[in-house]
Amino acid sequence: MVRKRGCIKLNLKKVTFTGADDRTDPNELIKISHDYPFVEWGILFPSYGFSRFPSDKWVKELVDLSRGTDINLSAHFCEPWVEDIITNGDHLEFIRDYLGHGVFDAFQRIQLNFHGLSYHLLDRRLADILKGYSKKQFIFQADELNTWIGLSVDAPNVVLLLDNSHGAGVFTNEWKTFPKPFGFAGGLNIDTLPLAIEKWTKLQDQIEWIDMETGVIDENGFSTSKVKEILSYIVDGDYCGN
Repeated sequence: MVRKRGCIKLNLKKVTFTGADDRTDPNELIKISHDYPFVEWGILFPSYGFSRFPSDKWVKELVDLSRGTDINLSAHFCEPWVEDIITNGDHLEFIRDYLGHGVFDAFQRIQLNFHGLSYHLLDRRLADILKGYSKKQFIFQADELNTWIGLSVDAPNVVLLLDNSHGAGVFTNEWKTFPKPFGFAGGLNIDTLPLAIEKWTKLQDQIEWIDMETGVIDENGFSTSKVKEILSYIVDGDYCGN
């Protein structure tokens, strides 16, 4: 259960914040993780070195700082890596070699961001290939267009992330459920959290984690102040009730 102090009703395993880049001090992320061990940092790839996509140098610094800690890291792959992986699962090995095993191994989870693009081809070997990375969890966006992919890849380390906004950060009240626990993303911020929490309490602990990106971005980029505000609300919020 996500609980550091105060009270909480949300039975979440993780709260993910995505979008840190070269303008973000990696030491600040380490400190927040120490205070809130359930936090996960979603890092966008490939490493372009501009807004929300940190450089290889920054990623390596974060990974080096994380060694010997229990920090939670997830690598959020975007194009062209996504199509490469789902059409040819062997490409995952090329990405591992490109990043370096030290960096690749530091990320406990890998998320494939579809961003509203429709994919029609799927490597039938993908489930077996992902099973070979048994220490990692693979997150497939369930976004109406490509939900079939995550449901088709029958591997124990594959989970779904419900995101009907296609990564655009738009909150919606139209939620679907799945046969197994899943994550939720799409327009979450300090203003939409109360409504989201009301919905989650009716899903009988089906949601295992939530992911926020646009909700923690301001005019200067990724905002650790917004992150701390949301964490304080989640842990100590007045919605706790009885």
